[in-house]
Amino acid sequence: MKGCLEFIKKIDDFASAPVEGSLVGGGLSLLAYTLVLIYLVAYSIIASESTYPTTTDLSVFPNEAADALTLPPMNCIATNGCYIKAMQGTSDISGNDKVNQCLFLQQGEAMPEDFRYLFYDSDPVNYFTVLSTSTDKNFALSYDVEKVTGYSSTLDTDTIKAAVNDDLVTPMPYKLYKGISVFNLIRTIGLDKTVDTWTNTVTTESTTFDGSGGCCGATVYDKDGNQDSTATTEMTNCGGNSNTWWTTKFVPPTTYVTVTVSDPLDAFELLGLLGGWIGIAFAFAGTIYWVYDEYLWITGTEDSNGGDRDKVPSASDEIEMVTTQD
Repeated sequence: MKGCLEFIKKIDDFASAPVEGSLVGGGLSLLAYTLVLIYLVAYSIIASESTYPTTTDLSVFPNEAADALTLPPMNCIATNGCYIKAMQGTSDISGNDKVNQCLFLQQGEAMPEDFRYLFYDSDPVNYFTVLSTSTDKNFALSYDVEKVTGYSSTLDTDTIKAAVNDDLVTPMPYKLYKGISVFNLIRTIGLDKTVDTWTNTVTTESTTFDGSGGCCGATVYDKDGNQDSTATTEMTNCGGNSNTWWTTKFVPPTTYVTVTVSDPLDAFELLGLLGGWIGIAFAFAGTIYWVYDEYLWITGTEDSNGGDRDKVPSASDEIEMVTTQD
């Protein structure tokens, strides 16, 4: 430290007396700005390669059809197909009047998006229902699960695709067991996109089918909107199969989790950080300059008024009063 201060003093000696010390102060100011710039570059590189910060909030599931959320892609996996009755009140969202009718899907067929809207309703009768005539099976539908695996400028995701049948495969696709299930949602709002992660929880394994309701007695259509006469005829036999056919019904949760990704490289975020960094850097530089100045004073190199004690006064520095007589 002593050697460093002596070196600074030698450099400062090149300055004239009125500006002595300004070279050190200017150098420290440049050093402070340089350190802030280096730290900013290092911070930007580290932040861009690290996991971005997130905040988690609890949101209320929408209870109006206009605000309904879209369920994930689904496939019918029942051997005899699936008779689907979409949630009541969602036809106005898609503009598809067939949503109010009954949809029949063959095994392996995907459900159109128009039928996959869901919102909270106090009347459980209005919820999404699937009727299955496959008496020896327990699963009617399978659905995609998209999971977020990384948070950065883009969301990294991994998707387990819906099954097309009830075969056992690895990884095991997510399936809906007969009875009633609650669909749980984690919504991740990233900087590039929003990802909805849906999973279901079975609340009861007992079917609620009593030989009526849902698609029973309704005109049935296929996924292309064409009337299916065979499926329509099948739905006239509901009463005689109340003990063998079964239904799957799913309801929304009252609340869901929202995860929001924050951008550590946001302009306002960086401006706030820069203000703090510059303050710290100049406080450090000021401390160094104070130590330097005190060192000069203690060692006798500079007097208490800032003058140089080792400096030899010149003729111009001394003014002599001369008295003359007339």
